Amino acid sequence: MMMFQTHSDPEQPKKQKKKKQSERPDSSGMLYFILAFVVCLALFAGIGVLWWKIAKPELPYLNPDASATTTTTSAEPTKPTSRFAATDRFSIAVYITDDRGALQSVSLCLFKPDSDSISVIALPAELGLPDADTDTLSRRFATGGPESAQMALSGYIGKPVDYYAALTYSGVEKYLTALEEPLIVKLPKDIDQQASDGSFSIHLKEGEQALSPKQVANLLRCDNWQSGRRERTNMHAAVVSAYINQFVSEGRDLTADHTQLSVNANTNLNNSRFKTIITPLSYLAELRKDLLCTSTHIDGTFTGAGSTLRFTPGPGVIDTIKSNMK
Repeated sequence: MMMFQTHSDPEQPKKQKKKKQSERPDSSGMLYFILAFVVCLALFAGIGVLWWKIAKPELPYLNPDASATTTTTSAEPTKPTSRFAATDRFSIAVYITDDRGALQSVSLCLFKPDSDSISVIALPAELGLPDADTDTLSRRFATGGPESAQMALSGYIGKPVDYYAALTYSGVEKYLTALEEPLIVKLPKDIDQQASDGSFSIHLKEGEQALSPKQVANLLRCDNWQSGRRERTNMHAAVVSAYINQFVSEGRDLTADHTQLSVNANTNLNNSRFKTIITPLSYLAELRKDLLCTSTHIDGTFTGAGSTLRFTPGPGVIDTIKSNMK
């Protein structure tokens, strides 16, 4: 029987051991990658913190320490207009008459607290009413006073005019005297007139002027206007607008001013009715800025002359007025 004898190579295990060691992954490379990732993460975190410190003052809404009084660059204050609706609007027709009581102009004042605005619309006294070709607002005023004129104007517009105040030239002077301040009025041109009967004279320069109560009354009396009744009506409305801008303002005692109005004007805005509008009126007074109230003339044509003079508004004018009322 043949026997086979095996011989072992003493170097063979060592070679196999080295081979197995060479097949293991290189752990030092992975360590370097993790270390580099952590360094990059720390670097980006540092940049983020630096940006936060720089940007944080510009983002007060992210700052838990920011107070409610943080100022902003906005020129307009936040206005709580949501507290009022269109139903809170009210209107006042200001009738200016001569000292004999004949109607000279109508200034329809629209107070709109829901839109933070007041506007004055200049209406000629000769505004034609639809009832008859010869019927005008001045005729209604002459026959039935401001109550009749208010009803006629409300019917013509299609919405009620809430209140009225009728003042003579002398009544305007007395009322402004009681308020103890000159009225700031911007005049469109130089005004120079001497009444033919010597009852008044007026000499004023173009531009913004501080007028005494007597000067305001004489400005209303002035009838030397290039465009006649139209320009005179516009000037009356500008005076009413100037009054609102100056006296319907924060710091004024509106109730005291209303008391003086009741003394010097024929008005249906009595104390109990005034209390119903004092809240929206005070709100508008607090918001009042220069030129909050603006006066506007309406398009239309005059026809006739003398006692038959009649003004007809242009298309869409009355609808525009109606849309601005309550």
